[in-house]
Amino acid sequence: MKPPVRKNQRGFSINLTPMLDVIFQLVIFFLVSSTLIKQEVSMPLQLPEAKTFMPAAESDNRKITLNIPATGQVYFGNTLLPPDKLLEQLPKIFRREVEQRGEAAELRIRINKDVPYGPVSPILVQAAKAGIWKVSFAVIEKQEP
Repeated sequence: MKPPVRKNQRGFSINLTPMLDVIFQLVIFFLVSSTLIKQEVSMPLQLPEAKTFMPAAESDNRKITLNIPATGQVYFGNTLLPPDKLLEQLPKIFRREVEQRGEAAELRIRINKDVPYGPVSPILVQAAKAGIWKVSFAVIEKQEP
């Protein structure tokens, strides 16, 4: 059978529909993921000041972020962890992260400068029990007069 001959056909054409579908999927993915990342640090806190500190190193690991505002309540990202169930929920959160990341699991604590050490102590104990040894506190650089 002879293939059909098309007259007046110039060049070739590319179907761009699949490429546009992929581009729209990527745009949606990055919009959603950037929104989730912003939620971790979107809680406005007055962080403590420090003269000496180590700048946060860029890493591929997603850190477990706990926010503690002036009220002393503990938030996992923007989700309030009820004070009466805090010691039940933290080990579950920490164990899940250790199972996923192993020794690379990291904990970042963002705490208001007016909060005493009391709420932080049980968090550090639970992190150590779960095997999280990389713990950092968010601070801001103290401006010298």
